[in-house]
Amino acid sequence: MEMSVDAVRKLGFCGTPLPIGLTHVVAGDPLPDGKTSGGPSADGVTVSADLDLGGCGSLVLLPDGLTVGGDLKLVDCKSLIRLPEGLTVGEGLDLSGCTSLRSLPERLSVGGWTNLNDCKLLASLPFGFACGGFLGLRGCTALSALPEYLSVNQLDIRGCTALKSLPDTLVVRYKLELDGCDIDQNSVFVDGVIPASIAAALVGRRLGDALEHRLISNPAFYDAVIEHVGFCDDGLTCFHLDRHMPSLIVASPSYQSVIEDQADNTPLGQDDDSWRDLTDEDIVAIRHA
Repeated sequence: MEMSVDAVRKLGFCGTPLPIGLTHVVAGDPLPDGKTSGGPSADGVTVSADLDLGGCGSLVLLPDGLTVGGDLKLVDCKSLIRLPEGLTVGEGLDLSGCTSLRSLPERLSVGGWTNLNDCKLLASLPFGFACGGFLGLRGCTALSALPEYLSVNQLDIRGCTALKSLPDTLVVRYKLELDGCDIDQNSVFVDGVIPASIAAALVGRRLGDALEHRLISNPAFYDAVIEHVGFCDDGLTCFHLDRHMPSLIVASPSYQSVIEDQADNTPLGQDDDSWRDLTDEDIVAIRHA
């Protein structure tokens, strides 16, 4: 069933009747057998453009089989407890601030970026979860593990306090944001400004002499040599390294060939003009030894 954007936007007013063919459950409604209450079946509903239900605080469920051709924005839908089975999003998915969301469906398909920042009850991501660009998990304090073979362009896991390690098949191609530091191509940005005398003394020494991060245990990361230390206006210290990231942090040998085979076929995020065509040298893979 194809819905016009104007009709579907009525979903944003969670207390009003929904268009024919769409149902929802608001907070406090009974949930027999895990299905929505009242109205006709809504399986297979398609929205060809963007769908923005941000701030709909009483929205609990969406219809199974929902397909959104553009972006699906559910920002601060604080009563949303789960996403529908078979949800397909053509571009970006924004679930930031969905504080009741505990998991994602197994068959979730997202063509672009995914923002799950501050989903504080989200405990895991499904195996095989695919995201074409940026994946934001900042502030997901219940997240205890990332799935094997997760492959993204950019990953933000700042504030994921329950996360104790990274899988050896995790691939981040552009930028990895961690508590206290960001890793980007051949540089590491660290919170805070160190004294100039110490910065000068670190040039020519191992990165491991300057820092250590709880989520990275691959010796290749710490063995990189610091070529230059710089400072940013926003209070960061930047360590410029002597090697490009693929030789700095590598995937497990059995998975490296898979990464190289797929490098030229991976879609990039569409919202940042600075993205460029990927080559093997752009691949950043984090290995947990």
